[in-house]
Amino acid sequence: LAITQKGGAVVQPGTFGQEHGIYNILPYIAHFLPGVKIVPVVFRQEVSTDQIESFVASIVPLVQEKKVVVVSSVDFSHYLSKKEAEGKDQETLVAIKKFDLTEISQYESDHLDSPSALITLLRIGQMLESTKIDVLEHGNSADAIRGRNQSTTSHFTFFLSNNR
Repeated sequence: LAITQKGGAVVQPGTFGQEHGIYNILPYIAHFLPGVKIVPVVFRQEVSTDQIESFVASIVPLVQEKKVVVVSSVDFSHYLSKKEAEGKDQETLVAIKKFDLTEISQYESDHLDSPSALITLLRIGQMLESTKIDVLEHGNSADAIRGRNQSTTSHFTFFLSNNR
């Protein structure tokens, strides 16, 4: 794979067994893109800007050459009340829409769980001139547990597309 040769990725079998950010979305991918090959990637917390740029540089040509869909599965605010989470989520959404990668890189779990995964997705969007953001859904775990909102996790579903 190009991402292991040029992008700095390392193959580590067994890494994904407990990674809910991957196995929770697999049924949706299988339903909407049947037969598609999946290459899951997990970013460590300490990934550097240079490592992200190297990874992005290895992925962009693959996206341009083939029909590749890049999915980033990121939980947003954690361990906050629903009201607190809504405030943090709005801050995060503003940073996403501005492509403020510096701001996003400073975020911790009260905003999102993987700034590097989100930054990577946004950098790929920038490189492909796909910087239009369409938010389809914004939710919170409190919505599913009706009123128990002392410690929640929020999420967004959004797409990057070309501005044309």
